[in-house]
Amino acid sequence: MKNIPFWKLLGLVLIVVCLFGCSPGEEPPSENGDLRPDNGSWPPPNGGSSDEGEVVEQIVVGRGGGEADDKIVLEEVLKELEELLDEERKNVPVKDHVPPIITDSNIAPGAKNVGRNTRLWIKFNEPINDADLVLETDDGEKVETLLIFRNDSEVELIKLAEGEDFHLKANTVYVIKGKVSDDAGNETKVEITFTTGVGLW
Repeated sequence: MKNIPFWKLLGLVLIVVCLFGCSPGEEPPSENGDLRPDNGSWPPPNGGSSDEGEVVEQIVVGRGGGEADDKIVLEEVLKELEELLDEERKNVPVKDHVPPIITDSNIAPGAKNVGRNTRLWIKFNEPINDADLVLETDDGEKVETLLIFRNDSEVELIKLAEGEDFHLKANTVYVIKGKVSDDAGNETKVEITFTTGVGLW
């Protein structure tokens, strides 16, 4: 069965209460005083013009068979309404509360003898909306870098030239630090420490 908007489900519940609250032979009222279609027929013609009409038809057809039959039909309809409500609940978006997780990096935390021209990139398990990362030495000296997005889940820090030197200093401890956040605003702190060697690789 197609999903029925919540306000229509509420209307069905009111119709059920009305139908089973009316005395025998009494037709259920509506906003305009008559729930019957323009041609005056009751119950509505088979097929109806909407999804909820099918449910109403099931209720009406079940009437007239005695109180026991009415009770069975009511229980079936209420069960079906509950199933529809469950489907509506499943369609409600679930807010993301999980921060991004580092899944890969070309620099392992604590790495030694890292090449002075090594690319500094980090990959996460989901798209990154914002990133604020810096590169500095262990004594707090900041290195001028350019932060770029390799794709929606990977970021890279590119060292800018110091004079004619594009390379990191030899035998120096560096730290990539800062934070990133996903589309839901969940933040992850980043801190990767590594030590360079003397070579270029």
